[in-house]
Amino acid sequence: MEPYERVLNSIKMHLIGSKKTLRVAYAKVLFSVAVKWTEEVSTAGISVNDLYINPVFFMSLTKKEQEGLIAHEALHLLYRHPVDFKTFKRSRFTEAQEHQLWNEAGDYRINYDLRAAGYRLPQGGLYEEKYDDAWSTLGIYKDLHQQIEDGDKPEPTGTGDMDIILPEPGDQAKATTKNAKIIIAAAQAVQACSAAGSMPGQIRRIIEETKKPKIDFYTVLANYMNGVAHTDYSMRRPNRRYWPELYLPSLYTEALENITCIFDLSGSVTKEQAGVFKRSIRIMKEQLQPESISLLTFDTELSSPQDITSENDIDRLNFTGGGGTAIKPVIDWISDSRPRLVTIFTDGHFYPYKVKRRPDTNIVWIIHDNPSFTWPYGKVIHHRINT
Repeated sequence: MEPYERVLNSIKMHLIGSKKTLRVAYAKVLFSVAVKWTEEVSTAGISVNDLYINPVFFMSLTKKEQEGLIAHEALHLLYRHPVDFKTFKRSRFTEAQEHQLWNEAGDYRINYDLRAAGYRLPQGGLYEEKYDDAWSTLGIYKDLHQQIEDGDKPEPTGTGDMDIILPEPGDQAKATTKNAKIIIAAAQAVQACSAAGSMPGQIRRIIEETKKPKIDFYTVLANYMNGVAHTDYSMRRPNRRYWPELYLPSLYTEALENITCIFDLSGSVTKEQAGVFKRSIRIMKEQLQPESISLLTFDTELSSPQDITSENDIDRLNFTGGGGTAIKPVIDWISDSRPRLVTIFTDGHFYPYKVKRRPDTNIVWIIHDNPSFTWPYGKVIHHRINT
């Protein structure tokens, strides 16, 4: 066993045997990923499956800095940084540049919490007093964007090491599920810890959120949308390898030009409901990559469609609650307009509407806080906001 491996094992044993909540949570993360020693990273990096550490850099640190480095990487998973980037990513810069800004935001968020908890970090780690525990990673990410727009910060280069390692294309739903399982394992470990009150609010909120069924809802939605975007055989595009001798189907993906989202504005719209709606739009945008998303709202009437083409359009969405609920205008519009894919966000508390003919549309009902809701057609996905 190499010296650096012995040091890391010692840190693991120290953490798992600790009575401090944070240390126990970090230990569960470390035992949930494979450790890979490599000089291909300058310091360290983490994905939902692997923890990469540069052995030369690691051994150059003091013992307390080594513990701070490991805690830093563990928090990236506890804060869901590898899997949430795709959900919240903006499109002003290239993917690599946006990844760099997200990585910076995550580092600011984590390093404040670690310093507040008494950890010592390796030199050069990002830290700003202003990014205290009132800031979320997403809030910091948006603030970094604003600083660039105001000319107070240079544009990211998109180069260099980033310790948040993103899932491979097509693995997002699987990675989200894996990350959720890691957080739940950490939650189960800290429940047995006598010092639960010492847990920072950020970690407590994430653990509680992950334990709730709405995380499963996002995974179900991502998996379903991934299935909608499936690649299929079609006779409409012949496989030219065999043309003209044989007319065989070819394998191709037909991208959606547009998807339609319909949001129930009846009653009062809470911050949590609006948040679920925005995050769901981002999931669909990632999985299906449509050219545009059409947004309609309804209470007793249905609004005109509003096009959403960018991340900024999603950020600017603002909802104001209305009065009663009538589903008839929604179903009538779908029957007449025949969009290819419609998602309807509602609590489902309305009188059933019997249509004369079933709409020729793929409909997804996203129902919150109403587990008894059913509908004769379409995919129904339940989730809870008010628990």
